[in-house]
Amino acid sequence: MPNSIRVRPFRRLTQAELDNFLEKAADILRGNVDHSEFRGYVFALLFFKRISDVYVEEVRNLTEQFGLAAASCSVYNPNSSNV
Repeated sequence: MPNSIRVRPFRRLTQAELDNFLEKAADILRGNVDHSEFRGYVFALLFFKRISDVYVEEVRNLTEQFGLAAASCSVYNPNSSNV
């Protein structure tokens, strides 16, 4: 039985080809939403990612400085008396 999967030879994309490919991919993901409106979604996701990264780094720093108990106090716990 012959192999039905065809593999293209690899070659490097030019910058223009890569830009065109990524633009088409963004158009597919964006759908019917105007690109200026979609930008708001992207900025919100980037902002959330940055806040998450800073939080994780802060917990890591607290853990290194004071140990696991101090870092766990920085996490919201509704059953804790420290709230």
